[in-house]
Amino acid sequence: MDAPEINTPGADEATAFVREHTLNRTVWLETDGNDTDVHGRLRRYIWLEIPTDTTDESQIQRYQLNALLLTHGLAEVLIVGNVRNAELFQAIAIPLTSSSVQPDTFQEQNAEIYYFIGNINSQVFHLPICGSLPAEHNRIHFQSRNEAVDAGHRPCGICVP
Repeated sequence: MDAPEINTPGADEATAFVREHTLNRTVWLETDGNDTDVHGRLRRYIWLEIPTDTTDESQIQRYQLNALLLTHGLAEVLIVGNVRNAELFQAIAIPLTSSSVQPDTFQEQNAEIYYFIGNINSQVFHLPICGSLPAEHNRIHFQSRNEAVDAGHRPCGICVP
């Protein structure tokens, strides 16, 4: 993952997200053989829950902080060496809010892609992989977390979008 550096656009949001999901919690670290980056920093997958299968895509998208940063547009994919989940990470990544892609252009090119699903009745929004998605007739789709929050929805306590 390549998250924004301190004092750059998006850094405060990414930092707050990581703190919200890790502060005062136990996390599990996993290596994939690429021990350090070019700056000598440890490279690890960060799990918020112990996975039963570290290669299961739904568990990765639900419990791996690295993947959550991508699905929330708070980091970009950075492939260094042989990364086990490279294709999945590239598939779930959405552009950073500070990227050069304009929202209107992005929506036109990806009109059928929605990254968050809200419940019209409860005003709760979910990741598309959440086990507690609302019935089809109660769904509203959002392309960003901010769009869901701006519409008055709050995040699901299960999938923690």
